[in-house]
Amino acid sequence: MNFLKTDLRKFLFGLALLVLPIFFNDNFNGGWVPIGVYVLLIISGILIVLYYLSKRLKISYLYLFSIVLMMELGIYSTFTLVKQQQIKSPAILQFSKNMYFQYFRNIPSFQMGLGKYDRDLFYTLQSGHSVNSNFEYSNHYQVNSQGTRDDETSLDFPEIIMLGDSHTMGWGVEQEETFSNLLEQKVKKKVLNTGIVSYGTAREFLLFQKLKTDSCQTIIWQYCSNDDRENKSFVENGDQLEISSEREYQFRYKRNFLQSNYYPFKYCFETLAHPIRKVTKRRKEGVPSLELASQVDHFFRIIQLMQAGFKGKIIMFNLESFETTDIYYVAFKKYVEENHLEKIQLIDMSTILEQEDYFIIDGHINVLGHQKVSEAIFRKMQSKSKKRSQNGI
Repeated sequence: MNFLKTDLRKFLFGLALLVLPIFFNDNFNGGWVPIGVYVLLIISGILIVLYYLSKRLKISYLYLFSIVLMMELGIYSTFTLVKQQQIKSPAILQFSKNMYFQYFRNIPSFQMGLGKYDRDLFYTLQSGHSVNSNFEYSNHYQVNSQGTRDDETSLDFPEIIMLGDSHTMGWGVEQEETFSNLLEQKVKKKVLNTGIVSYGTAREFLLFQKLKTDSCQTIIWQYCSNDDRENKSFVENGDQLEISSEREYQFRYKRNFLQSNYYPFKYCFETLAHPIRKVTKRRKEGVPSLELASQVDHFFRIIQLMQAGFKGKIIMFNLESFETTDIYYVAFKKYVEENHLEKIQLIDMSTILEQEDYFIIDGHINVLGHQKVSEAIFRKMQSKSKKRSQNGI
């Protein structure tokens, strides 16, 4: 009875503190103070709930606290065992992916000391040296003055320029392990890697226009299905890109800080909160994809803008997270043939990459995947050179 009159109210108060970050987490994104409040609510709420629950159950507070700590360690250990392939349960694997993408992933473009706002492209990387770490890797970044992951000398009239998103940038691998760097070693020519996380084809094209390209003979262009939202906006806006404000960048920067840094009870709380948020809010996951034909049209609209000023070869291929199929290769091949486009070569990466070539939780191609991609590009370039030699060109 004594618990019902006094301690129950305090117990419910602790639960109320947890309800706020569960159901209203989107309201804690505006700045450092809301982020601090978000973390404080979680820590205080859990400690209060544990304390008054221990009184109600008449057991030691330290006993309950130890159980929660063990759960926290257990959830973290689950990620470790999954990435080491010691746990292969599809349900646990999907759980690990969901939690990682929504609550734990550290995104380079919004990371303190690595990403920066750009009024023309929304963001680039910050010049200098930095480190990006996630569950499955920790990588060093050397960024040049143009804000791309390559050395400064590569900006001086490169012969080959890589355009793409995080796959091309080398998310999850060291700089010397990227397919861009590996290709440079094979062809013995200067290769510039301009891949930046989450760039669509439109921003890749706009970035290319900022470079010294007089010596560029070949563009190697990587496409991903999530490029189309940006591409569609660019094409429908008269080949102009609407760039979000610096305030929006700071919003995402602070959100990434909260997402990528640990605070007490984070694993337990977010594991509990995720299914509740999913059921109650019924959030829409991204924007529905357009039909394949529309995606291809938007992509090649930008390719044709590039070819209006660039007369060299363009080698293009598709890369997706976790698995790359031939759907875009087939669609691109059909478009090129039907529209009689010249100086375009295609590579079907679905015949080259296997499950072992991707990070288990993160989904980007790993070191082995980059090796295979670089070899595929090299073979394509070599086969074209041999044909020219045989034809006396």
